[in-house]
Amino acid sequence: MTDRLADEIQAMAEASYAPNPGLASRVIERVRQEPEPSRWAPWAKSTLAVALTAVVLVPVLGFGILLRANLLRLPLPGGESSDTTPALSLASTGPGGDWVVRRGLHLGRTSGSVPLANVLYQTADGGRTWTERLRFDGGYDGMSWDADGRDGTLWTVDWTQRSFALTVYATSDGGLHWLRRTPTAFPAAFAFFRGVEGWVYSQSPATRSDPAPIYHTTDAGATWTRVGTLDANSWGSTSGVGEDQFEFANARVGWFRTGGVAAPGDSGLWITTDGGHTWTSWVSVTPPAGLENADVILGYPVLFADGHAVLPVAFGRITDPVYARDPNHLVVSARYVYSSADGGLTWTNPQKLEAGGLQPQGSQYMQFYLDQKHWWITSVNDHPADNPVPQGQQFVARTVDGGQTWQVFPSPAIIQLMFSDSQHGWAEAVAGPNNTNILLRTADGGAHWQEAQVP
Repeated sequence: MTDRLADEIQAMAEASYAPNPGLASRVIERVRQEPEPSRWAPWAKSTLAVALTAVVLVPVLGFGILLRANLLRLPLPGGESSDTTPALSLASTGPGGDWVVRRGLHLGRTSGSVPLANVLYQTADGGRTWTERLRFDGGYDGMSWDADGRDGTLWTVDWTQRSFALTVYATSDGGLHWLRRTPTAFPAAFAFFRGVEGWVYSQSPATRSDPAPIYHTTDAGATWTRVGTLDANSWGSTSGVGEDQFEFANARVGWFRTGGVAAPGDSGLWITTDGGHTWTSWVSVTPPAGLENADVILGYPVLFADGHAVLPVAFGRITDPVYARDPNHLVVSARYVYSSADGGLTWTNPQKLEAGGLQPQGSQYMQFYLDQKHWWITSVNDHPADNPVPQGQQFVARTVDGGQTWQVFPSPAIIQLMFSDSQHGWAEAVAGPNNTNILLRTADGGAHWQEAQVP
């Protein structure tokens, strides 16, 4: 089965994408390490969302497999489904409880479409009971709620057909009923919603070198308006899960993160202050002492309800000048988190992202920021065949004072994390020799985890 996944990745590269040197082989080698499973292991993802769960957040095969917190964006070749393995995505915390998507991953080799059957579940009692709210097809990409807790959206991207069309599902009664919108006529490389308001960075592999149109909706995808273009044609990601390339803090301020190494005139983080009509790359940070000459990759901003925000930043060195702007070749020496009090326009006060001497490592680490003070980081032992040295201790760490002090807890292999308050949270993890996808719940801030069963 691992050889089959390797063949799928190779076929995808040859069919539609320009290769990204070394990355495909790293994904394949990671898969080939695992014991031969009886079914395709659901961790081979990331998401998100990869197939969801391999979570290698880096540009893949030219166009880039965006491994996001909710989905491995892996456009599998069309074909009849010869194997189906469910996987989980933490959808959101919202009205009446918490939401999880059980996704069907279909692998096939012949030509034709491959429907991806998904089920949206809601729990109001911490995972003891679940209610099915929606069945839908497509590549699940995200879910969002308005502040009223009644209006919300769920959206998918049609990766299997390679049209990259976006389909939005809208609710106005807290998720009891959903209305499917007509798929977009334009491709959706990246989509972001704040409740019923959303934006799409519209670019396909064939037009990646051209400025990308930005589309905007205020009615949960019923209508779309082209508001501007963004000429950020070089984008990728550093390792980690839950990193957004494209997001908006409010109706006017938004960011597009290229993931590239910062250079004069191009910080790697583009900003708009007029709702996506115009963009500029002027975001900057002052390096901490001793890192003035380091290569820098700006992360994704996280905005909180009070207007404050945080920004993860990676510092390191690329020694080969041939790859001077390639984030895949950055050897990270330190990670910091910067703060903003003006909605992300300026960034100061860097705090080192380090817990008791431990830094998040491996291709499956994750960062989660609940507010200015409550943060979590994870680290997963991850040593592919070409790097046999373990990359660090597996752990989950928590800070309640904005990174000044940390508590470190042993943990399962967590690949996705989400908290609704300082104590209650969910995690997607893998367990056992076949990397089984499991859902975990904590009621003490991540110190202890209990498995929750999803129908």
